[in-house]
Amino acid sequence: MNERYWDTVNKTEKLFKEVPDPLPEGIVALPADHDAWKIPPAGKRVGYDVNGIPIHQDKPTLDDLTFEQKKERKCKSACQLYVNAMNNPAALGPYTQREIDTFHEQAREAIAYDKVVTDGGTPDAADYPMLKAIADQHTDRTLDDQVTRVLSKRTAFNTYCGAVTGKHQAIKDAIDACTTQAELDAIDETEITTFAQALLGG
Repeated sequence: MNERYWDTVNKTEKLFKEVPDPLPEGIVALPADHDAWKIPPAGKRVGYDVNGIPIHQDKPTLDDLTFEQKKERKCKSACQLYVNAMNNPAALGPYTQREIDTFHEQAREAIAYDKVVTDGGTPDAADYPMLKAIADQHTDRTLDDQVTRVLSKRTAFNTYCGAVTGKHQAIKDAIDACTTQAELDAIDETEITTFAQALLGG
């Protein structure tokens, strides 16, 4: 078999247990060495001809993009830098994913504990099982100490997330407001990264 089959409507390979004759509408036979089955070489990308058949095309350069496409490109770059900053291990701390998964419950218990204290009550340790279990494994840490640690880290992390989110939104708004190429060129979306690193003391 020296042919494979391509669905020109859904733009995907079509597999048959038995190849029908004739082929269904929109299905074409392509040689086994057609570009559809090859990884595009450097400077190329997969595109489609007018019949929906995949071909390798030159990747567009910045000069080929419209002004709106350039704005969209810069916005996507800013969004990726924002995601990277929010997922920065230095911001999350040296924790495993399983431990990170407990943060929400730790924060919930700490907030509830703090509210009882603020209202003049006496917290019952049994109402805060996770924080109590953590504190019990530290000979020098009380439940009250653990609550203080959790609230402090929560505040620090929320402050970091809020500041980085605000920086991202400000840059995105500036990009959206651009009406000229000069204005767009003046915006450096990598400021998101340097800003986040500065917050982390890097």
